[in-house]
Amino acid sequence: MPLTISRHKKRYILPIIIFVFILMTTYSWLSKTFQTDELKRSAELSAELAILQRKANAENEVAAGFRNKHNKVAGSLHMTNVTELRIDDGMTVSHIEQLFNRFLQQKKILCDNDVRLGFQHDGGWNVCMSPPFTLNKSCLVYSFGIGGDWRFEDDLNDFYGCTVMAFDPSMNLNEHTRKDRIHFKPEGLAGENDFNLDADWTLKTFREHLRDAGHLNRVIDYLKFDIEYYEWSALKWMLSDDSLHNVKQLAFEVHLFPPPFESEIEYKPSKIDLLEKYDLLKKLEDLGFLKFNYRLNPFGEYLCKAGKNEMCSSFYELHYLNLNYVETKHFK
Repeated sequence: MPLTISRHKKRYILPIIIFVFILMTTYSWLSKTFQTDELKRSAELSAELAILQRKANAENEVAAGFRNKHNKVAGSLHMTNVTELRIDDGMTVSHIEQLFNRFLQQKKILCDNDVRLGFQHDGGWNVCMSPPFTLNKSCLVYSFGIGGDWRFEDDLNDFYGCTVMAFDPSMNLNEHTRKDRIHFKPEGLAGENDFNLDADWTLKTFREHLRDAGHLNRVIDYLKFDIEYYEWSALKWMLSDDSLHNVKQLAFEVHLFPPPFESEIEYKPSKIDLLEKYDLLKKLEDLGFLKFNYRLNPFGEYLCKAGKNEMCSSFYELHYLNLNYVETKHFK
């Protein structure tokens, strides 16, 4: 029997067809809009990364090889929109001190999977575990300044299977292997290859340490140094000899006052002193390193001279990611 539709039902067909057409058209338009927004955001991130990587001396073979081989998983990194702080010698010392402390407390990139290894307070260090910075059993870490506290290095070895090259000339220990993958040398890190005449310490540049171990062309997953004001000369040398390109994550403690001074009462930093430190950290950013975390050391806190109820500190732990190892897909 042929299928027939009553006149009563026929009058509903056209409105239904029109409704379905409008629904499909709206869905198509919304889909294209969302896709356009996603493509636009992706293009903006790609352009931003390209600018940062070009500014950081474009490609370097080790970083490019790492990205091609290991960056397979979507990551959880986020760029922040912090206000750029500009400091110059036309400002007063108090104002420079205040702005420099604010600069040290800025995070320019965020890592969702931010893990603190070692002691959870002074002596521990933050590690970004979001791709492409996730640690695996082939990870290689350089750690300068142990101070008798092995918890950070032990965590890297025990939990992630990292090989750790550990250095400290102040511990009165001979060269040895601690556990299977922690190798210790009684040597220090500084800006020149010479001896500390007061303590008879052997100090080397980071490049010299890499060369000694045959790691000049290896990816260094994490570089940490806590070397009691030697960080400034060591960092200056690293920036000048191009030895940081292969470092994925970088962490170090900065000391605003040279030893034996530990407070703003004992030591009055000059404009030149503060501006030189600011300039070094800006050059580190120019190389592609952006800060993802910091820790203000409460033992060094004091009231900033230029600000009401604003705290400054003579010690900060700073943690950086090398954006030369990052691609657009690692951002949310």
